[in-house]
Amino acid sequence: MSRWRRFLANPYKLHVLKALLAGNHRQKRARRHLKNLTPATLDQVLRSSGSSVSYLRERRHPAFYFDFDNIPKIIDAIPDNQRQRTIKRAKRQAVEKIFRFRGSKPVIFLEGFDWWYAIDRDLDWNRDLHRLDWLVDALLASYYTGEERYAAAAGQAICHWWQTNPPGTGPWSEPFEVSQRANTLSWLLFLGLRSPCFPAAALECTLCAILASGIWLETTLEFQTPNNHLLIEIIRLYQLSILLPEYPAAAQWQQLSVNLLAQEVERQVLSDGFHCELSVFYHRLVLEALLEMIALAHRNNMSLPEIIPERTAQMVLTLSRLRRPDGTYPLLGDGFQSDILLRYDLEVVGATLLGNGYSGGGPNERTIWLLNGVWPQTNASRPSAAHFWPQAGYAVLNRPYRGGLNRLIFDCGDFGLAAAPGHGHADCLGITLDLADRPILIDPGTYSFQDLHWRQGFRGTRAHNTMVIDSCDQTYIPGLFGAGRFARPRLNSAILSGGLRFFDASHDGYQRCGGSVQHRRLLLDLPDMGWLVIDLVTGQGRHEVEELWHFHPDILLRIKSSQIAACIGDREVCQIYQRSSFETLSMVGCGIYDPPLGWLAEEAGQKIPAPVLVSSGTGNLPLLVATLFVPGRTKKKISLQLKELAGSWALEAKIGANSGIALFSPDNAAVLDYPPWSATGRVLVCQQTPDCEAMILSGGAAVSRKNSLTLSLPRESGGLLVNREKGGITIYGDVPLPLELFCPIELPVAINGEAVAARFDRRRRMLQVSG
Repeated sequence: MSRWRRFLANPYKLHVLKALLAGNHRQKRARRHLKNLTPATLDQVLRSSGSSVSYLRERRHPAFYFDFDNIPKIIDAIPDNQRQRTIKRAKRQAVEKIFRFRGSKPVIFLEGFDWWYAIDRDLDWNRDLHRLDWLVDALLASYYTGEERYAAAAGQAICHWWQTNPPGTGPWSEPFEVSQRANTLSWLLFLGLRSPCFPAAALECTLCAILASGIWLETTLEFQTPNNHLLIEIIRLYQLSILLPEYPAAAQWQQLSVNLLAQEVERQVLSDGFHCELSVFYHRLVLEALLEMIALAHRNNMSLPEIIPERTAQMVLTLSRLRRPDGTYPLLGDGFQSDILLRYDLEVVGATLLGNGYSGGGPNERTIWLLNGVWPQTNASRPSAAHFWPQAGYAVLNRPYRGGLNRLIFDCGDFGLAAAPGHGHADCLGITLDLADRPILIDPGTYSFQDLHWRQGFRGTRAHNTMVIDSCDQTYIPGLFGAGRFARPRLNSAILSGGLRFFDASHDGYQRCGGSVQHRRLLLDLPDMGWLVIDLVTGQGRHEVEELWHFHPDILLRIKSSQIAACIGDREVCQIYQRSSFETLSMVGCGIYDPPLGWLAEEAGQKIPAPVLVSSGTGNLPLLVATLFVPGRTKKKISLQLKELAGSWALEAKIGANSGIALFSPDNAAVLDYPPWSATGRVLVCQQTPDCEAMILSGGAAVSRKNSLTLSLPRESGGLLVNREKGGITIYGDVPLPLELFCPIELPVAINGEAVAARFDRRRRMLQVSG
């Protein structure tokens, strides 16, 4: 995507143009103003009659996240092992000056802090150093131990930082970093105000740095990059305006930020509860800033626009639906499992502040400080069976299994945020899969924002569980954060309610390969069987196709003719069967350097080899690859058969007494004929188990089969599911009425959860539902 197109997609074009025309005049003016901001001038700047530090120590309003008088109770509420970890970190970093960020080897500053140091030229390592969260650890350690050395070391470090890094130097070049550091400095200030061991000079330097951050942020808000950066910068500016109302410009900061907050929350937080960059990591980062802001507003009896708590509550629910039992999250889009800027149990905070979310985790140190010593009662609720975020294009499908959950996540959404697409991955139609709460099929993550070779490798289509055509990425991803010619997804049909679940989606990201190529994926979640993934490549011409399945590093793949077993040790956790309409060659790769393939990077700067199954071949379109995933190990006979018909395909899967069939055509033909089945529609799926018979019809109006489910509709349905069990018939989806349905005996009927009247024609053995 060209800069011009990104500019046109930016809702703040006028702000950007104004900044370009003005040049850096405002920043020069801010620098001149900041030159006069020193510990010696603080009293005049804040217009206090005496010492600014003494004044701040004595004032009771505005309130911070915790009450000073409540600190002993807060400390008692924190588990001892967490306090000890903080003390250990504080000793290592603030006292001994030994740092390990992003999995790096230890760095020791023997002769004082080198604020410009970046191990292996890793700028993110240097950013972590300047985020100064390790100084908060030092002050906490001082409270926990009563030892002066921790607070004294923190005081010396912040004074040295302020003297060495005045506004306008390197650490001030990125507004996002300035905003996040301002929040950390606020913690440092309020913890230091009641610490007898934190020097007054350190408080003055901290206060100078906070005020400078607000002055600098006001002039450098990133309207040119309207993503999580801009929203978080606005939130932090609002927080500073609350915490330092004595500063003359605080009212101006508050007016500016309040006017933008509701607007940006509405734009960036989708109404279905996902952050618009479609990255779980950046969703968490934005949610943390929003919850901190809401907590501060609550503490100071300040109201926020209604949309802010509403969308934030939706974000909390989204996160709770994605969270694994061990507290980790799927690595969708850019990001990592942990970060210096992620400090709280966000679902606990959401449940406490908004009454919305899951709060089943154990006590967390920083969360207890944020909530003023409160840890809510456990509210451990099971995740819903299925959830779909239509705007984000993510779906989560859960099923109980061996005391845990089987969970499949399907991505059929856009690349990301058009005006700032840098955190998107070329992963459309990708899936991840957990079995019994253990990750099996993974999203490999991000690894690095600095190294172009690895950056593009982890963002590219080959790093995800989807299909690659002619060695191209679905979306063009130049540079470290570039993206253009976005793959445009289309959701043809989705059925989530009832036992049998179904998705039919496609994207046009391979149009540039010639021949109007499209990738279409049918996903079937089959009760008591597993998951059937059907990939169709349609268009014209001869093309190379690669199907990729990335497995967790704990998995060992064993190939046995047509079956592939995914094992942990000697135990089979999943059996995989593949069929294709053309000749393919399957191989297993692991830890390949060039091009990058077969890796997992859960944390920044750390990657480990992971097995990837690649099935590739070349043929004339249309081409089909089908993959059946069966959880666990079973002695039942398993088969997967592919049959090519006149203009359509049929796939039959059997596991013991359970069977499933899918009929579909590559060009969405209206007639599907596979004796004894016949249907008018794009897709027909049928499943039979000893206890249930189910059918999905998408884009059609009629199905027939002798002595089985036969359906007649007055018009084409976008997609519906019919379940017939002993207790009755349930129908979900787009259900045109009146309809007729074959049934050997009279049974009650419910449509989308509501019981409906049905007339039973005994002679024809048909149920007739009129409405």
